[in-house]
Amino acid sequence: MPEGQNAGEVDPAAVKKLAEVWGTLPEKERAKAMLDLTRDLDPKYREAVESYIKRIASGSGENK
Repeated sequence: MPEGQNAGEVDPAAVKKLAEVWGTLPEKERAKAMLDLTRDLDPKYREAVESYIKRIASGSGENK
């Protein structure tokens, strides 16, 4: 079981909102948003969330 302040929990609404605007954010804002979103997560969960957001963003027309 994950430990830490949030115990591996991520606000689904925050993830959805971030994914919707991901392709329009400048790289610096993306990095900050990702850090804010995943700061207290266990590394394996952090990787999963980052991968999920990038996968959604690439489906929305982002070419990076």
